[in-house]
Amino acid sequence: MTSPALLSQPPVLDAVLRMSPDGAERAPESPATRKPRRPPPPRVFPALADETRHAVDTEAAAHYLNRRPQTLRTWAVYGTQPEGLIPLRVRGRLCWPVEQIRRVQGAIA
Repeated sequence: MTSPALLSQPPVLDAVLRMSPDGAERAPESPATRKPRRPPPPRVFPALADETRHAVDTEAAAHYLNRRPQTLRTWAVYGTQPEGLIPLRVRGRLCWPVEQIRRVQGAIA
């Protein structure tokens, strides 16, 4: 069992951790003084009929197929995507052909 003295920080190290880069001592940050992060704005996708690109990214394809992006990534890894939907890899990223999404969406509906 460790003693409580070993769990506390030495006073010198504690003082170093409280110093800012310019050498001034700063108060410890608490959740009340920390600024909350803003979530990124939601993406807006055009209607699938208005989509002019040949292939869309995973987030857009997930939106059109009413799935989560991670589901489509899992489909790509394990090859379990719906029949007729084959993702493309472009520079290490997944692209989903719009024509195939339209076909699959018609078969799902």
